[in-house]
Amino acid sequence: MCIEFEVENQIALIRLNRPEVHNVINAEMMAKWENILAKIDSQPEITGIILTGAGEKTFSAGGDLSYFATLANRSQVEEMSIRMQKILDRLQRGPQVVVAAINGQTLGGGCEIVSACHFRVAVPHASFSFRHASNGVITGWGGGQRLMDILGIDSALSLFLCASELKTTQALETGLLHQITNPRNLLKEAKGWIERVRCNSSQSVRSFLSLAQSFSKRNEEQDKKERELFLDCWEGEDFQKVLDKFRPKKEPDSSDFLFKVAGEEDSSYAQEISEQIAESAKVRGTGIAQRPPEYIQKKMTEGKAIIAIEKATGQVAGFCYIETWEHQKYAANSGLIVFPQFRQKGLAKKIKEKSFELSREKYPQAKLFGLTTNLAVMKINSSLGYHPVTYAELTQDDMFWKGCQSCVNYSILQSKDRKNCMCTAMIYDPQDKEENL
Repeated sequence: MCIEFEVENQIALIRLNRPEVHNVINAEMMAKWENILAKIDSQPEITGIILTGAGEKTFSAGGDLSYFATLANRSQVEEMSIRMQKILDRLQRGPQVVVAAINGQTLGGGCEIVSACHFRVAVPHASFSFRHASNGVITGWGGGQRLMDILGIDSALSLFLCASELKTTQALETGLLHQITNPRNLLKEAKGWIERVRCNSSQSVRSFLSLAQSFSKRNEEQDKKERELFLDCWEGEDFQKVLDKFRPKKEPDSSDFLFKVAGEEDSSYAQEISEQIAESAKVRGTGIAQRPPEYIQKKMTEGKAIIAIEKATGQVAGFCYIETWEHQKYAANSGLIVFPQFRQKGLAKKIKEKSFELSREKYPQAKLFGLTTNLAVMKINSSLGYHPVTYAELTQDDMFWKGCQSCVNYSILQSKDRKNCMCTAMIYDPQDKEENL
């Protein structure tokens, strides 16, 4: 059960029961809480309510951000806010005295929950963290006004603006807490507060509770103001960044791009591509040969390159070209790049696959090989049927190895007499594939 409920000696015990996630509140808990309050309303003999959390670490960390991340629009967020405000208003404004038995740390919305209780008793290791501002949001369950009623505007404002944390001794001094007790006696002491109240006239108790509400600065207009500010913050960039961490990661999507054999009509992209190849070489430090725009244009004109273009904007997103050596005995898909703004969308794999298909179509008998330090490229090559080999199995054409001169590790390659370097050599041999058929 996400919330446990029991009644003993006319005292209701409500226990938030999701200790594995710090007793955070989601839609299921709200529904259960509403049902529990309805049961309490149907039993007028209940004179007190104790609210506590399961486990020893946390009373409540407030709203469940995983649940919050599923709320799709402002109206859904507002509905959640109003729903939780009503739950806490029922505690604060109902005929029963409500005691928070605070069993551990209380964070964000958890502080809003305890502020709706009439008395607050805590264990020594409890703490109160008003971290709304650090997450880019404000109180959304009416807790801002409640805390200002309890502590005064200046004291409450300092906690909110500084996203402060209070230890139990500090909370006791400020008036947020009424008592500190050891964990073994927490529920006993909470019941003690109810017992001390209900030994008095029930009519007097209800009247004082009603009187306290009449002196509260909260009203419908103020509730709406706090809620609107909360919704504005929710939609803001800062809180959305927090929620993004809890949203499902979008799968890489290459459907928004055109992948084609580059032609002369794409030559206007050559300068941009050349510069990105140079930038990629600088960032990687190894594994990619720099090429001037004229070289890129030549590959386009010859139909020996694959280009990826974003359909919506016409921007070049990625590129790869084909080179051959020793009378087309060897071929390589070289200069594979994806522009930074288009990464993490599966483009590199798609471009490599298209380049591989073009190479097999143009040079069906050629051995396709590559030298790379990029693990992602190695994985793509492996999926296409490449396997690691020694440098001796690659082309020995000097023109190929001359292309490595722009690499920062060229001196290592020379010192090893072109037998090995920092790059991994991989090859696809069509002859091997035929023999395995």
